[in-house]
Amino acid sequence: MENLQGKTAFITGGASGLGLGIAKACAREGMNIVIADLRQNAIDEALTIFKENNWPAIGVCLDVTDREGYVKAADEAEKAFGKIHVLVNNAGIGVPEGKLWEDDYKTIDLAIDVNYRGVLNGIKTILPRILSHGEGGHVVSTASKAALVPVPGFTLYNSLKMAVVTVMETLATDLQGTNVGSSVFCPG
Repeated sequence: MENLQGKTAFITGGASGLGLGIAKACAREGMNIVIADLRQNAIDEALTIFKENNWPAIGVCLDVTDREGYVKAADEAEKAFGKIHVLVNNAGIGVPEGKLWEDDYKTIDLAIDVNYRGVLNGIKTILPRILSHGEGGHVVSTASKAALVPVPGFTLYNSLKMAVVTVMETLATDLQGTNVGSSVFCPG
């Protein structure tokens, strides 16, 4: 996408850190911003920045593991701005890890649900909406340098971020011939 003016970006984990930085950068380019985050207080705090700068933005409380909640959040975004053009799958968590065989199942399931299924839920919910309006768009997911250079003792994080890289590379191939792109961001 080259012309971002007036387009809408839906950013998960958008109320702080990298997500908030991405949201600000998109707003500076004239985009409408949807800050999707699990923490309402963080959303409220982030929205003050957008109000101070007269950047169009809304906040939606979203747990990326909640598929029905994802649909409701996407509906809210479209109600506010008409169409979604960019999905930024940025929500992610780090969990206390050690040796994989010593990690408890609750920790394993949480890491998988947020860091992998959350990305899949975003693509499954938002991408068909982007494709249907025909104006083009882009899907980007935040992975990590750890996907490419594994960090010892972080089997879950390393492998799930590598899975995100693979999803996004495959998605790029699957989207060939459309006016929607796909990329992965590997900070670190």
